[in-house]
Amino acid sequence: LEKKIAEENVKIMKQLNKEKNKLISIISHDFRAPLNNFQGYLNIIKKTDLNEADRDKLQDELSRSTDEAQRLLDNLMSWTIKQMDGASYELSSFNLMNCLAELIQDGKSAAAKKGIGFVVQIPMDLIVKANQGLLQLMLRNLINNAIKFTSSEGTITIYAETVMGDCLLRIADTGKGIDEEDQQSIFTLDIKSSFGTNGEKGIGLGLVLCKEFADIQHIDINFKSKKDVGTTFELTIPN
Repeated sequence: LEKKIAEENVKIMKQLNKEKNKLISIISHDFRAPLNNFQGYLNIIKKTDLNEADRDKLQDELSRSTDEAQRLLDNLMSWTIKQMDGASYELSSFNLMNCLAELIQDGKSAAAKKGIGFVVQIPMDLIVKANQGLLQLMLRNLINNAIKFTSSEGTITIYAETVMGDCLLRIADTGKGIDEEDQQSIFTLDIKSSFGTNGEKGIGLGLVLCKEFADIQHIDINFKSKKDVGTTFELTIPN
């Protein structure tokens, strides 16, 4: 029995070390890009006499890099809190559209900058039972991913309806899709970071959080994706 316990402990420690190493890799790799962008943009602004159009373009790029860094930091903080002993999340009933209103507005603005259509079809009276903070974090990651991997003139659709007493929520895009060989690992730390259609840096931790926070809230999360056709994430949320 003691040998079995020791072997199990070794297995757990190996898994923890693997996750720790992956997190360190994400931090060092994904933070490097926006930080380098900050330095480069500031050097250009400092040393170059820019016209108004060029300055506006640089400011937009700097803002995008700041957003990427902020999303990564938010995910890392959420991950850290999730790993802390005793962390608990209260579930409550609330209006889905009210919960997502700010995310939807942010999504529309970000999509418009890339020339992407953004369609929302959520009943105004749809009630779900979840944790508002966790659900917002999940949906922010999914919407950001959809925008990131969808090209100009594409479309993102957020659709919800009641099915068998639960809320069925879909986030669908007409983007680049997920490579078939990567689909088995998108909810794990083994997923590879990738670049969006405008060179945006992909953050591998976001979908891991989506899966873990879905499990906490008793939400089923699934997806279907086809290369160069698009990806649809589907959440079944109790209500």
